[in-house]
Amino acid sequence: MDTREKNIFYRLFLLAAAAAACTVLVMYILHMVQPPESAVSSPFSLDISDRVVRGSIYDSEHRLIAVEVPVYSLSIWTPNVRDPEEIARLAFRHLGLRESDTLQRIASRQGFLYLARRIDFETALKIEEDIRSRNIRGVTLEKQYGRYYPYQEMSAQTIGFTDLENIGTSGLEYYYESQLNPLPLPGQEVTYGNDLVLTLSVPFQVMLDDALRAIMDEHTPDGVSGIIMDGSTGDILALGSYPSFNLNRVSESTEAQRLHRGVSSMYEPGSVFKVYSLAAILELQGLEHDPYFCRGTHTHRLEGGASVVIRCTRDHGEVTLGDIIKYSCNNAIADLALKTDSDALFRKLSEFGFGQRTNTGLPGESPGLLSSPDTWSARSKPTIAFGQESGMTALQAAAAATVFTNNGMLLQPHIIREITAPDGEVVYQREITEVNQVISPELAELMMLYMETAVERGGTANAMHTPGVLLGAKTGTAQLPDPGGGGYSQTRYLASTIALMPGNDTTYIIYIAADYPKAGTIYGSRVVVPHIKRIVDQALISGYVTPMW
Repeated sequence: MDTREKNIFYRLFLLAAAAAACTVLVMYILHMVQPPESAVSSPFSLDISDRVVRGSIYDSEHRLIAVEVPVYSLSIWTPNVRDPEEIARLAFRHLGLRESDTLQRIASRQGFLYLARRIDFETALKIEEDIRSRNIRGVTLEKQYGRYYPYQEMSAQTIGFTDLENIGTSGLEYYYESQLNPLPLPGQEVTYGNDLVLTLSVPFQVMLDDALRAIMDEHTPDGVSGIIMDGSTGDILALGSYPSFNLNRVSESTEAQRLHRGVSSMYEPGSVFKVYSLAAILELQGLEHDPYFCRGTHTHRLEGGASVVIRCTRDHGEVTLGDIIKYSCNNAIADLALKTDSDALFRKLSEFGFGQRTNTGLPGESPGLLSSPDTWSARSKPTIAFGQESGMTALQAAAAATVFTNNGMLLQPHIIREITAPDGEVVYQREITEVNQVISPELAELMMLYMETAVERGGTANAMHTPGVLLGAKTGTAQLPDPGGGGYSQTRYLASTIALMPGNDTTYIIYIAADYPKAGTIYGSRVVVPHIKRIVDQALISGYVTPMW
């Protein structure tokens, strides 16, 4: 090929390449201006919501407990700051921030920084006016969204809270994050989360909170927890833990205040456990037992020839089955336990739910402790029967008591009553869930009668006596382990009480435990019982309980 032919070929090649490039460019431009019809109708379009509105939380009567509200952040772009001292004075006037701290933060950062977040609307208005009137440069108010809790401290550990990005990080806000704060939906300007309707009842929660705060004030325990449950449904009507905190001021709270003692803290139950162990033993052995004679201190012979000395608070004399609950006799329940097969006793106590989580939907729940018989010592069986060598939470104590209020059937506890979609459709409705038949209906009724004797004259819960109301109870005063090791402490106790209160359509279960009361007294009969009596009185006044005579 000569030089002339080569030049012609080269020119034709360049022309063809240019034409192809122009064709590709035109097709690209047309595609950008007018996308293909298939792309317009594609279900995988990225045209999604600009904002997701977090769902609200309500109590069982639709009282608003948590709601999304506008909040504001005060930010600084340091290259635009002309007068850092003026910004420091602004932050001090409206937010109480120390001027020296603000100046140090501005000086130490190049670029963007948040000076304050979650500022309420009224404060934001004042800041905005101040910025405008003083022509303060480099500072901006940014509208965002956060949570507001109208009841502030009420059941704070149960409800939980969101972080600065409005993402649930604790309690129900965390556990139900995907329901409350779903992914943005395509084809909608705003995506709305589902609402939670809880089983909690504000009136019952107020009653419980009043009692827990009073115990904290009077007896200065390390902490106190409590629960009120509907014994016919398993619905948790109130669940509290103190010390507590204001949900609208989470940053000011401590780890101890955020601890959900009613769900996460496990304690040796003490004599409260006798109602469960006695029921388990009688279900296994039957009801025919001779009275036990209690001398106050007794040496019990164990398997293998060993022995253990068990003490009661006093000599109870002749003790019937019901007297074990009325007087809280350690020796009588220990004697019965020693006559019971270890494996059978363990299985029956497990059927009450001990040693396992209730799966209520509350994060951080402890499974408690109920060791298998192959780990027991010779003295474990009698001591477990009166509340040592095992552990339970307030939630487990109340859930196990549904066996007595529901004809021997254990109920699954509930904290969520329903979940509703933005259009009002109910996407979840709690149903009464029967777990298993633990004891016979006849024995359940008998145990209720035994617990009623504890509220009678001479019973450990007599201070709870209320004319016209047939209450049942079991008190407990448990030695706590010595923090330094080496067995049980001689000064640290858990004061607790489980109570049954007949309502108009149900029997309410109330459990309160005070961890290491340090003022006044240590006994459940004196620390807790008077304040359960306080709940009973308030329930009477509010009409939740009707006098029987």
